[in-house]
Amino acid sequence: MEKLKVLDLKTRELSADLTSDLYFYENKVLRAINDDYVDHIKTMLNNGFIDELMRKHLFPKTKISNIEIEGYSLVIEHENIIHWNYPYEWSFSMLKDASLLILEVNDIANKYNYQIMDAHSGNVTFNMNKPQYIDLGSFIKFNNQENPTWVSYSLFYNYFYIPLYLWSKGYSEIARNFFLVRGRFNEQEFFKIKHPILSFFIGSYGGKIATNIKTIVLTSESKIKFKIKNSFKKIMALLIHKVFKKYFTIRKIKHQIFKIKKPIEKSMWSDYHSKTKPSNKKRFIRITEIIATLKDATSLTEVASNQGKFAQFVLENTHLERIIASDYDREAVDTMYLNCKNNNQFLPILLDVAKPQGRMCDKPVTERIKGDIVVALAVTHHLVLTQGNPIDYIFRQLSSLSNKYVIVEFMPIGLYYGDIENIPQVPDYYNLDWFKSNFIKYFDLILDEKLEINRHVFVGKLKT
Repeated sequence: MEKLKVLDLKTRELSADLTSDLYFYENKVLRAINDDYVDHIKTMLNNGFIDELMRKHLFPKTKISNIEIEGYSLVIEHENIIHWNYPYEWSFSMLKDASLLILEVNDIANKYNYQIMDAHSGNVTFNMNKPQYIDLGSFIKFNNQENPTWVSYSLFYNYFYIPLYLWSKGYSEIARNFFLVRGRFNEQEFFKIKHPILSFFIGSYGGKIATNIKTIVLTSESKIKFKIKNSFKKIMALLIHKVFKKYFTIRKIKHQIFKIKKPIEKSMWSDYHSKTKPSNKKRFIRITEIIATLKDATSLTEVASNQGKFAQFVLENTHLERIIASDYDREAVDTMYLNCKNNNQFLPILLDVAKPQGRMCDKPVTERIKGDIVVALAVTHHLVLTQGNPIDYIFRQLSSLSNKYVIVEFMPIGLYYGDIENIPQVPDYYNLDWFKSNFIKYFDLILDEKLEINRHVFVGKLKT
């Protein structure tokens, strides 16, 4: 039995979990259970509840650890989810599936007389292509077994229903940015968006009335009777509770989530790979052959993956075990996710590698989606010529995402679209020697090879 001291362990700085403290040791995720909750956690581990969640791949693999941590009588060990991801890195369908995961986990919890206390998006991550609920400490016993009120209804409504609804109405940027800030969406403002005509006639009162009704309904009848002393107000509150309760049930919100549809939107790159078949492209076949020679690599991160078709082709035709495919186009990433939902070796990520977004409290993306090989095809010319990014910055970003190798295409004639009679001008500096001289600052050159008239591939290994 290995024994560890708390001072020797890494921990998560921000945590409001009363049941336990989370620690990281080597490649292990350890949850040290506080004494008051040991029986509660042991019961969930022994009564079949957590086993059912794990069997259905809704929760990370979890067991009682053989490691001891000073000051704790029970230590739980969770599966280490290597490529952690956050809600602002999900597409619409990923967010919707994450919301349905929460509801499914809560349904199973109800079977065992538990419910989720913290149904917010921060308690979900995608373990490759599968969303999983990760907070063991947020399961609580029902206070009222016969007619339970979901204590986390408002959190779920705020962190899932509101952003999904906004996204479905075409406000995708607002929905995504919601996850980049701490806090909850103002429900009174949301009422104005959802009910514009009603809000026009009754002004700000509509949102206030709706919020107050929801608060009353989500308060148990016993608490209403105990807290409200005025008889008239108590009768009115109980009447509101009875009349409106059917509108705030888990069944109702689940039906609302199912009804939300992804908006039909087109973006600049959403259809870029729609008709692409990698097995018919000599360039893709050749790069896949190169990847297959890098035998000490087991994972690959692709930048500007679009719909992920090349990434899928590589996974099917090489020894690689995991693919992380990223793109900044929300529509393309959603298509990628839907195409790869049944592939547990594939993780789609919404990411602009040139301008990655995140929060100060989150782990940097470069620590979360690293691959042994980083691939960037047909993108550097856009980053340099269209967006004006320095080539040094691009190579720093690519090297920060790689554990070992990088494969990058250079486009010698820039933004060329196939019309040989109308080749766009490129700056004087923009040439093969310039690209190569910058490439070898960051990588040991393994190969440079011309693939097509406007495609030259560079293969390198991180400098040690």
